[in-house]
Amino acid sequence: MRRLLVLGGGTAGTMIVNKLHRRLAREDWQITVVDRDDDHLYQPGYLFLPFGAYMPDQVVRKRHGFIPDGVDLILAEIDRVDAEDNTVLLADGRVLPYDYLVIAIGTAPRPDQTPGMLGGAVAQERVRLLLPRGVHGAGPRDELLRPRASRHPHHRDAHQVPGRTLEFAFLTEAWLRERGIRDRVELVYVTPPSGAFTRPIASQRLGDMLIDRKIPRNDGTFAEPLHGA
Repeated sequence: MRRLLVLGGGTAGTMIVNKLHRRLAREDWQITVVDRDDDHLYQPGYLFLPFGAYMPDQVVRKRHGFIPDGVDLILAEIDRVDAEDNTVLLADGRVLPYDYLVIAIGTAPRPDQTPGMLGGAVAQERVRLLLPRGVHGAGPRDELLRPRASRHPHHRDAHQVPGRTLEFAFLTEAWLRERGIRDRVELVYVTPPSGAFTRPIASQRLGDMLIDRKIPRNDGTFAEPLHGA
């Protein structure tokens, strides 16, 4: 039996084992997935939690429901990978040998490792509003509900997906407009490039959407399309 070991039971790990499980002969392969818990979090759904489009229980499912029959799911913390010995050591002392290893444990935002991200009131406000708070957090909704003028900067340095801050900006603008309080909040899109996105056509379309919704850049101008990107 050849042993395929997949570290991480998120979207990537789940897709890998489902695809390979259909292609690899069960009598020849043992497939194992390791993750620290049984909660599969649908991270794209986090974006909609602050606006009430999703509820917390709608972005959480049990991992074992996505793992096909015949694939072993081990719930444990991973200690380290011993590549020379082709083994993975778990925090509880177990040792898992493998012939093929897939590492799909994902990434996590670490603003503390970027100079300036946690220094000063403005930086702290950006991180507090924009970083994921987990599926139980209300996010910026409580802040937006306050009946006073607010300034909400949008930047993409704290995100794994570049387009996420644009989505957040548009959702916030629509949420405020639907409640008749759009004029109380100044939305600012903060981004290093001169355009709204890194591709010319998308930058043109998205830049126009920012202009239509009166969301300027942090320097007071509106995003221009990127030429030659």
